[in-house]
Amino acid sequence: MSCSSKIDRILIIVLPVSQGAEPAGSPEQRQAILLQQQMSPHELAYQESLIQERESEIREIESGIHELAEIFHDLGTLVDQQGGMLGAFMSFHPSSSCNFPVDNIESNISSIAVDTSGAAEELTTASEYQRKAGRRAACLMLILIVVVAIVLLAVSKHSTQH
Repeated sequence: MSCSSKIDRILIIVLPVSQGAEPAGSPEQRQAILLQQQMSPHELAYQESLIQERESEIREIESGIHELAEIFHDLGTLVDQQGGMLGAFMSFHPSSSCNFPVDNIESNISSIAVDTSGAAEELTTASEYQRKAGRRAACLMLILIVVVAIVLLAVSKHSTQH
């Protein structure tokens, strides 16, 4: 791109169309001529650097949007695959003990209530077994103490007789 076309481009972007008497030509050309007359080369270079910076930022945003679109596409693909896997599981295991009510929240809540009550019953049973095991351990310990005491008495009587 030539220097004059860059300047024309900058002038078209930077300044609004002026009012009043204007030279002949398109509004963009008139604006470019006015800007060339009003702006110094330093100001033109500064404006050009601003435009280039904006263009690069726009390209970065565009790239980010494309990456985001790819991520959403991949996410949609994963969701479809998982839904397909669930459907395949249910078709191969129709009488499975695992319930996967995907679309029915009420069914999920009922299932949770049943599972919770079953868990409470199992905890009660486990507590009873643990209490009984504690009693058995205490009885065994008492029997062991009695047996050890009898053995010690027998040994002490045997050693006193000799």
